[in-house]
Amino acid sequence: MRIDLRSTHKPTSFAIPRPKFSVVPRAASLVLGMTCLSAPCHSAPCHATYVAPIGSKPADQTATAATTLTAPTEREPNVRTTWAAMRPSDTPAPESDSERRLEAIGRLVHSRVDVRFEDVPIGAALQEIADAVGLNLLVFEQVDPNDARSGIDVDRRIDLTLEGVSGRAALEAVIGLASRQATWQVFNGVFEVGLRKDLARASARSLRTHDATDLSLDPPDFSGCGRIHSRRSGEEIVAELVRMISTHCEPEAFRPLPNRSMHDTNVGSGPVQGGANGPNDQSTLNLDPSRGVVRIEGQWATIQTKEKLIVVSAPDFVHRAIEGCEGALPPRIGPPAAEKPASRATLDQKPAAEPRSNAPAGSGRAQP
Repeated sequence: MRIDLRSTHKPTSFAIPRPKFSVVPRAASLVLGMTCLSAPCHSAPCHATYVAPIGSKPADQTATAATTLTAPTEREPNVRTTWAAMRPSDTPAPESDSERRLEAIGRLVHSRVDVRFEDVPIGAALQEIADAVGLNLLVFEQVDPNDARSGIDVDRRIDLTLEGVSGRAALEAVIGLASRQATWQVFNGVFEVGLRKDLARASARSLRTHDATDLSLDPPDFSGCGRIHSRRSGEEIVAELVRMISTHCEPEAFRPLPNRSMHDTNVGSGPVQGGANGPNDQSTLNLDPSRGVVRIEGQWATIQTKEKLIVVSAPDFVHRAIEGCEGALPPRIGPPAAEKPASRATLDQKPAAEPRSNAPAGSGRAQP
């Protein structure tokens, strides 16, 4: 039998052996395709189909290519975590916001991580570290792609390799690569990352007091015997502490309010000096205790004194700059606390004797 294959080019023909046909249902037949691979047809292959006889195997007419499927290998994690300290898992959960904050910070302070990021987006890097140390993460992302002051660019890719550092150091390294104006804080148990102006929103500010009684003592100077040594008062020393806090701990938070070009004051921000002028309680900056309450009212934070107390109203990242991470609680991921062993007195104690009945022996109802 000769089959003519017609296409847009010069007709080409070839011969195939005549198979033995059988009358079978359509579903039982095996339809195989054959392709003409002659030179004129290379640009537009032609196809001819025939019905193979029953009993023939597909392998007899066509070649089957063997494909080996390999299981996908597990991706090596970018962050590995170990713990320098932990508490028993059956430790009661914190109830107050301050304890939840200290526990969240403890996951950063007491963790040791190995980080290896290669061309990883900043958002994914932050999420991987937060997952590794067990923190809830909230990132204030960039609102306007063309404005770097609108938030964190989470799509920006970074390369970072760290070994044996704390979780806090790893997160601060990634945050530093994101923006110089970015930082972190813990608010309502959530780890927040964003620009300082976003984290300093009014709803995230809290009030804390610091007792400066011990710091307000000016020790006497015995080096110059016979000289007159004028000692500063406790109020002047506390005022100096306020000035140092405002210039070294997140100074941008204590800058004048946006609607003021400078602080309303007639005292200045230099060393504290005494004065005989009247009180200046309405100023946004007063560092002279003789003129009224020592006070600095900034755009994000306010600090003032009350006797020997320093009162600060600020977001968490400002409080952390003042207090540090003191009192951070290790995570509750350790084995349960072992039961207390019984004391020697308890082991030597004899079991209580069963109570005796007062009824005479042999009394009671007779058995039938």
